[in-house]
Amino acid sequence: MLDSLKILYPNAQAIEWTPDDNFAFVDGNRVDITQAIRDSQIVEEKKNAERSWRDSELNKTDLEIVQALAGELGRNLNAIKTYRQALRDYPQQQDFPNGTRPTL
Repeated sequence: MLDSLKILYPNAQAIEWTPDDNFAFVDGNRVDITQAIRDSQIVEEKKNAERSWRDSELNKTDLEIVQALAGELGRNLNAIKTYRQALRDYPQQQDFPNGTRPTL
């Protein structure tokens, strides 16, 4: 639960929670744990959706890598490689899953 609260409140300076309580204090403000659980489930769903999008983009660029290597594509091979690395790094962004998606 504490990890979920840290995800929901990444900028919080202090999070206090004990397993016996139905609430926590985030920077001194009382937070309903049941709401936090629902919110963390929404965050997990968004993370999964963003990872699915990222995986789809990686799959789409597989063919582009081959075409670029063969000289058949107008895009620069280095640009495609940089984009694919940004896609792989995307889930590690501090504001993931609410951050800016990488673009080609």
